[in-house]
Amino acid sequence: MMADLTGARSNSVHVRFQVLSWGTGRGYRHSGTGYDLAMAGLTPQLNVDGNFGPLTEAGVKRLQQKANITVTGVYDEESEVVLRAVLQTMA
Repeated sequence: MMADLTGARSNSVHVRFQVLSWGTGRGYRHSGTGYDLAMAGLTPQLNVDGNFGPLTEAGVKRLQQKANITVTGVYDEESEVVLRAVLQTMA
């Protein structure tokens, strides 16, 4: 079960990351994002392969929708802050 994401934003979290969207390629950072989305229960069927594909995009959209932020499917700074907050509540 995933935590309620509404209001899961923090102005005190500063992260360095790359904005990710479908087709942005392979790499460690992409794998980490997919893994984190799966751990948060947003992409349970995701096979983490390092690609930002349709399942990762769907997970980002679920994250954005549940957090009541603009749903774009692009993993941006606001999405990063929300996902980090979710993972912290699960720890």
